[in-house]
Amino acid sequence: MRHKFSKQGANVICYITIISIIVGFFVNNTYTTAYGYDERAAIVVGISTTLNVRSDAGTGNSVVGTLKNSDEVTVVGEKYATDGSLWYQVKYIDSESKTIIGYCHSNYIEIVYKSDVDFETYLSEQGFPESYKPALRTLHEKYPNWVFKADVYNYTWAEVLQAENVIGRSLIASDEKSSWKSTVGSAYNWKTGKWTGYDGPGWVQASNDLVAYYLDPRNFLDETSIFQFESLSYNPAFHNEDGVKKLIKSTFMATATIENNKTYSSAIMEAAVRSNVSPYHLSSSIIQEIGSTTPSTIISGTVPGYLGIYNYYNWGAYTTSNATAIQNGLIYAAKSDPATLRPWKTRLDAIVGGAIKLGTDYINRGQNTPYYKKFDLVTPYSHQYMTHIRAAELEGTRSGNAYTQEMKNTMNFVFNIPVYKSMPDTVAALPTKDGSPNNALKSLSVSGCNLTPTFNYNTLNYAIEVANSVSKVKISATAYDSTATISGTGELKLAVGSNKATIKVTAQNGDVRNYVITIVRKEGTQVTTTFTTSFVKDTTKMQIRGLASKTKVEDFLKACKVENGSISVVNSSGTAKTTGYIATSDKVIIKDSAGKKISEYTCILYGDVNGDGVINIIDSYIIRKYNLGTYTLTGAFLEAGDVNRGGDGINIMDAYMLRKYNLGQRTLNQN
Repeated sequence: MRHKFSKQGANVICYITIISIIVGFFVNNTYTTAYGYDERAAIVVGISTTLNVRSDAGTGNSVVGTLKNSDEVTVVGEKYATDGSLWYQVKYIDSESKTIIGYCHSNYIEIVYKSDVDFETYLSEQGFPESYKPALRTLHEKYPNWVFKADVYNYTWAEVLQAENVIGRSLIASDEKSSWKSTVGSAYNWKTGKWTGYDGPGWVQASNDLVAYYLDPRNFLDETSIFQFESLSYNPAFHNEDGVKKLIKSTFMATATIENNKTYSSAIMEAAVRSNVSPYHLSSSIIQEIGSTTPSTIISGTVPGYLGIYNYYNWGAYTTSNATAIQNGLIYAAKSDPATLRPWKTRLDAIVGGAIKLGTDYINRGQNTPYYKKFDLVTPYSHQYMTHIRAAELEGTRSGNAYTQEMKNTMNFVFNIPVYKSMPDTVAALPTKDGSPNNALKSLSVSGCNLTPTFNYNTLNYAIEVANSVSKVKISATAYDSTATISGTGELKLAVGSNKATIKVTAQNGDVRNYVITIVRKEGTQVTTTFTTSFVKDTTKMQIRGLASKTKVEDFLKACKVENGSISVVNSSGTAKTTGYIATSDKVIIKDSAGKKISEYTCILYGDVNGDGVINIIDSYIIRKYNLGTYTLTGAFLEAGDVNRGGDGINIMDAYMLRKYNLGQRTLNQN
């Protein structure tokens, strides 16, 4: 798939067919000890019990020995089983001192890297960071003839990643897992839960994490994927028609012919020579762009209006509002351009001319690896052959599989591997989550309040201010996606000042989005109370003192000055008092302007132990009985009986002072 020169979405590569191509190739190219094979030390890994050593490659062969984890062996050869899996031929000494030679699946044999001082020096001189070196050491151990060149760029990792995430520049099939698809900007509609199609509905913007994974060269430094860094220029030393035949085996090109009974393999080789582009790469490009077993109608020559016109590389094949990708591709193929043999009125011209354009526009201008065709570092960024984020890996792997194992073991392949500035120490991981990513709210409200700003699913922070009288609110929310879960809604009690409510929305795939509402509850209006007489308001004990015997309620209230509120007196039963005397245990209630009770004080009249507001001989009698143990005083009355204010409870001294007061011979301290 290409940017502006992209394949139609329906003709995505058939992965099953490609696997069959690879398997079919290796089935016909098994070998035991390859020419020039270097023996290597290895250990057994990944076994829970024992590993069977078999007489030949494949689980159907007899067992000649067993190994366990961490056992040391020597790898002396390789062979592919009939199912295409790689088996190592190993040699070791068993417990009975016998030399055993047999085959083990490569998944359970780990080659031990032997330090190579010259190679280590070379890696450092090239400029490979430490994070590249472990994989390159492993490859060097197995393929000492391979050459790894570091293409050190002045671009930072962050800027390249950002550039490759431009909407429409890096695409992935729409039926892939959700974490592979972007939800940024116009790439995803949160209201409908649908991804935007680019170059047709079958292709959507790749996620940042997926772009990072395929952009990070360190993810592909293995003997299969590394061929996306191989030069795509034609090299007659090891590019040949036999390799092309193996690569197109099981595709529509395997047995078909074109003009003058010319085979596809010979046409592709001619294209390689004339364009200076690898024939293996041309084969891979045709398979990826046109299809494997059922080719696109863009090479049928029978599309109405474009009879006898062919386009093997999907040049100019992109969807517009006026035409399909196939129509635009054939319009492009029908135009005149002698340099690329257009119009492409024969299949051979389309194969050769399209290859010439590929060489001119990409391979021969510096975008000479599958990786650089996808990730343009020449222009940079905008001149890319394909938008499919996986295209470089798929093309490189397919091209690499066209080489025989003997060629891999003996040829001096050169791999141009990009290195960016400020690369993270951790290699970018392949995203694995699936399920709906939609964690957007459709609605969010707070009872009796208006959000600031007005609610929008993409706005995460809101503010509300409420009156002091509002002590609680109810938060409600609904999600666009029914599979999302919401927490943090319901009733919220408000303290005076700032309160934060976090509404957490968790998508089906586990992604979380937090909406935060800051609710400020205003301070209450300050209520102040002062007295024009000697009354005392004790805010520590919440008491009113400084009273005199027979202080009238109305006189007390007149002496009180309350700002921004009101004051009233109630008796111990809670009944309002507007007449009579202020008595011990009466309550003075202060409220704000809204009628809310702000504070409550208990009246204490020292000497008034019967609660009638008058200090007389009845109170003396009650105190005497209390001292004799025949009367009980509690609460405010118990404190009012401490007439001498000694803090020592009610005793004979209090009775004596109260008697003297009643005789008019002394006063009582009421403060």
